[in-house]
Amino acid sequence: MSKYEENLILTDESIPLGKSNAIHRQDLMDMFGLNYRELKKQLAMLSETCSICNNQDGKGYYRPVYCDMTDLRKYIKQETSKAEAIKKRIESSKRLLEFFESLKEDAEIK
Repeated sequence: MSKYEENLILTDESIPLGKSNAIHRQDLMDMFGLNYRELKKQLAMLSETCSICNNQDGKGYYRPVYCDMTDLRKYIKQETSKAEAIKKRIESSKRLLEFFESLKEDAEIK
């Protein structure tokens, strides 16, 4: 058993199929004895191997089925938007770091 599998409490069967059967975060936390941070980590690990949607609409987490295609598109758009925002913040920080490094190099030259 890999370290990844040892740390994974949730399985794909833990997350119901279909948006109509979505499970709320608190219910998952209660069922598995996890706090919010632990649940997020578990969901992130699990979502590397299966699609888990949470459309930020209060319905909860679910594994999409064919009839959830519209919601799956919305989820992909939502997550892509988050990823792009994170990338912009990282790029801004990289530019600042490059500036700081150039100051350090200038100071070392003098």
